[in-house]
Amino acid sequence: MLKEGRLHRRSTRIKPALTTENKHMRVEHVLSYIDDAIHNFEPMENVIHIDEKWFNQDTNTRTYMFLEGGLPPQRDRKSKNFIPKTMFLAAVARPRYDFHRKCRWSGKIGIWALTEEYVAQRSSKYRPRDSSDVTPFSFKKTMPIPIFRHSTPTFWPLGWKEAGQFGSSSSPRILPI
Repeated sequence: MLKEGRLHRRSTRIKPALTTENKHMRVEHVLSYIDDAIHNFEPMENVIHIDEKWFNQDTNTRTYMFLEGGLPPQRDRKSKNFIPKTMFLAAVARPRYDFHRKCRWSGKIGIWALTEEYVAQRSSKYRPRDSSDVTPFSFKKTMPIPIFRHSTPTFWPLGWKEAGQFGSSSSPRILPI
């Protein structure tokens, strides 16, 4: 029926179910960037957009393709219900031309995996003692990220105002400094 033209493929996306109060708050947020004196929109050149993204380290089921006689690799986890996640923090700003350095800046600030490196205190069947390993942060509370503070001044164009910071719509579990 698809080849005959009776069926058609269509895709739809889920749209946010906004209440009247949500719509008013969005309009007020946009209007806060408009200068009433000259009716110009704020260019937002001193704003850094920050967002976080979670990634699972593995999935429960994974599909492989093999030739004849091929065997799938052995995959072990202590529990399939507790697969660790890693959070990445990304920061971008508006691209612009820096007249002092005479170059164009892309606006890409960086992306950081929120992990920590540790040294194994005991040996196990997976690794020897004193070997270094990387593990995701375990977030127990809101915490500052010092990476962002040290990377900002090196790329920010000369003569621009102090960098404001703007996050995603969800409340972050980490606070950039």
